Amino acid sequence: MTTTIPTRSRPYAAFLALLAGGVFALPAAAQDKDTIQFKDGKSDTGLVKSEEYGGVAFNPAKGAARTVLWNEIAPNGITYANALEYQSARDDLDAGKLPEALTKFEEILGDAKLRGVLKQNALYFSAMIHQRQGGFDAAIEGYKKLVADFPKSRWLMEVGENLVLCHMAKKDVAAAGKALDDLSTAATAAGVEAAFNSSVNVLKGRLFEEQQKYPEAQAAYGVVVAATGVPATVIQQARLGQARCLVASNKKPEAEAAFRKLVAEDAPNIVLAGAWNGLGDLMLDDARKGGGDSEKLFDVLFCFLRGAVLYTPAPGESVAEYKRSLKSSAEVLKFISQVEKNPDRKKMYQQRAAEREDQFKKEFPNG
Repeated sequence: MTTTIPTRSRPYAAFLALLAGGVFALPAAAQDKDTIQFKDGKSDTGLVKSEEYGGVAFNPAKGAARTVLWNEIAPNGITYANALEYQSARDDLDAGKLPEALTKFEEILGDAKLRGVLKQNALYFSAMIHQRQGGFDAAIEGYKKLVADFPKSRWLMEVGENLVLCHMAKKDVAAAGKALDDLSTAATAAGVEAAFNSSVNVLKGRLFEEQQKYPEAQAAYGVVVAATGVPATVIQQARLGQARCLVASNKKPEAEAAFRKLVAEDAPNIVLAGAWNGLGDLMLDDARKGGGDSEKLFDVLFCFLRGAVLYTPAPGESVAEYKRSLKSSAEVLKFISQVEKNPDRKKMYQQRAAEREDQFKKEFPNG
């Protein structure tokens, strides 16, 4: 099988509109209302009452209260009024200063008058930092508290995935499965949309994949694809899982077709990064069989770089594909350095491979 890079043209008008609209024009201290920035470049101010799985309960400064769907909101598109301490913690988190961010989030959580939306996010980010630092027990307890306090949380899917990852890091498959069942039960009791329980099958599919039970994983993903009322973005994640299972089952032409279809769609970054990673893996396999053709290896490198540079996760979103992109791009650069004949270029690619490995270790010290 010969795998070639699929091409696609994605509109950047919305991104340019965000810049032109001055998303970052107002410093946090000058804001007395919450601001929601939309994907179309427009924004609105008012009060964010709650952030739930189904959307944001929003009271605009002008007009009637409404629920804003997540697919309408730009990534990282909510700015909170009078939240300097919270924003400082977020800035540290975004800069990779995990201990400093954790300290600030924990201080924020000690405020009995903390707004619910800020408390929910502080709980989530604190647990996530514990997980990134290898404190899996603390992370699990943090995620459980988040669901107990905010059973309709915007972070339900992310919490489910992270609970699976934490338990699997402890090699406790049974606990991982129970965590997903408990999450579904809590969401149902809280009145979260019924489609959420279908969506959880994406996480169950990932759990089966971790155990190399690919037929069971395919079946779980199939439930999501066939369900009604499931968000299109979740269905795309299930299709990505199906494509991975096709690769594992050595059905590479079918997998390639599935990845190609996904990268041509308007999909979340995690899906686009995952599909490009999948194509990169297939192309790398071809390149290895061909003895390491440098031109093909550069095509492979560009596949992996998309997930590390272009389709990166927003704060709080899954970093699984981003980690995979970083690690794989470093490995391909190392491979290129091995087949390169020119001494200067060989040294340059070795250096670039080392830089990406260092970046991975810095951002994910626990692997």
